[in-house]
Amino acid sequence: MSSSLPTKKEKTELAGKRVYAFTAIKLKLEFDWMRLWSSAWGKMARSDASAMQRAGDTFSFEKWVETGRKMRTHEWREGSYKPIIGISPKELASRSAWNAENRRVLDIRPVHDRNGAAREVLKYITKVADFCDLPEAVEPFCNAIKGTRLIQTFGSWYGAEFDTAFDPEHLDDWGEMKCTCGLNHWERMGVFFREDVEMDELGRWHLRRSFNHRCRGTVPRPTIRMLDAHTNESISNGLLGT
Repeated sequence: MSSSLPTKKEKTELAGKRVYAFTAIKLKLEFDWMRLWSSAWGKMARSDASAMQRAGDTFSFEKWVETGRKMRTHEWREGSYKPIIGISPKELASRSAWNAENRRVLDIRPVHDRNGAAREVLKYITKVADFCDLPEAVEPFCNAIKGTRLIQTFGSWYGAEFDTAFDPEHLDDWGEMKCTCGLNHWERMGVFFREDVEMDELGRWHLRRSFNHRCRGTVPRPTIRMLDAHTNESISNGLLGT
């Protein structure tokens, strides 16, 4: 198979039928993804697997495709996918149960922004990163993701305007936020540069002892330009290692 993506009209043979090459690729990705969470179709063959193992893997994939065709609940009709007519409620329930167990939804789209795609992937692989207490790893990571949105408010914080909360003209607004327990335990301390905080043995972040906990922060507003200026100044003063 070519490393380039197939054209829209290019077709290939799959489980006894001619299908679009992109459809075949999508089904294979779905099959491999499904097997990460289900053992019903076996594990994906290793890259160094024997010819017999690879043949068995292909057989399992094509069997899954054939069964999936029989278990369809929708068909292409009048320009869109619509429920298949004539299926009994019992048969529909059986097919729906099979699809819930053996199918996975994949959203595949063309990449138009390579940098944006790289940042999106980076966001997922670093969600469980265990290097947060290693300055030599955190420093380049923070530089790499600068300007990328990595947080999402939810629950009682959903929709909170953090840009306003960080604005020096709206410092008192922070004190109006309340926990779901109904009590107000929040204290707006300000925004600090990463070299102004440190982690304790329990994984909690604190201000370094040289700072007053009632100060307004060392960053008036967390803009990239200000962070760049502060970082360059720290480097010129020999505060940051190379």
